Amino acid sequence: MITDDCENIDQMAKKKSEEEFLVEEKLKLPQLKSKNLLGHFKVLAEEQLE
Repeated sequence: MITDDCENIDQMAKKKSEEEFLVEEKLKLPQLKSKNLLGHFKVLAEEQLE
């Protein structure tokens, strides 16, 4: 039980830090560039769905 809690907390902390990293990366980009990136990822996702 204790190890499960530790693993969950560890995973949550890792996920949190990854999300914060992504947010920081987005803040570094100009708004227009981040919109272009979002469009690019959307196109990639749509291509993979087909």
